[in-house]
Amino acid sequence: VGIGNPVLAPTLLWKFTTGDSVNYSPVVANGIVYICSYDGNLYALNAKTGEKIWNYNASILGIGSSPTVADGIVYVGSGDQNRYLYAFNAYNGELLWTGYIGASVTADPTIVNGVIYLAADRSYNSPSCILAMNAKTGVEIWNYSSPDRLGCTPSVVNGVVYTASGGGYLHAINAANGKEIWNDSNGAQFLSSPTVVNGIFYIGVTGAGVGTNGFFALNATNGEELWIYTISDSNN
Repeated sequence: VGIGNPVLAPTLLWKFTTGDSVNYSPVVANGIVYICSYDGNLYALNAKTGEKIWNYNASILGIGSSPTVADGIVYVGSGDQNRYLYAFNAYNGELLWTGYIGASVTADPTIVNGVIYLAADRSYNSPSCILAMNAKTGVEIWNYSSPDRLGCTPSVVNGVVYTASGGGYLHAINAANGKEIWNDSNGAQFLSSPTVVNGIFYIGVTGAGVGTNGFFALNATNGEELWIYTISDSNN
């Protein structure tokens, strides 16, 4: 794909002002932009005009993740003591259901074939977990407890859920039943979300714990390390 000519003077098409910072990634689906703001609102905006379609004042919910949209539903996690996942009607903002997770939901939910896959971080004496839920009802299908902190959005490929933790664990979980396929730990801090392509598990790592900043490639089937690209920058 060619880069083309750079736009030196981009034109502002529209802007929408919220009451506080927007630290979560926006999601665009069916001509609507969904954003979460620290002002306590989940907003749905017209992607072409920036006009507000609806907003839900979620200050009491404690929004803690970027939204995920699938099949007319917007899913948002809570990062505080509420420890819930929330589902909204994508077109009118109606709160459809709440699902109790028991841990902070700061990673984006992943939806595949009508199932939500979620990594939730331990908080308020609740353990970390990876779990699957029915995307229509919020009913839990399975729950896998993790020994370490989780904050990465899961990747779901070929019936396997892949995720990583800030304490050095990599997880591969059977998407159908929640059984562990493999896990790997090397003491590194995995703060990014994994990507799995053509049977290879890719993920970045900070130097804390192992003294190496870099990028890992592993066999997605068994977790065997294939290669590491080391970065000398001490700033991770």
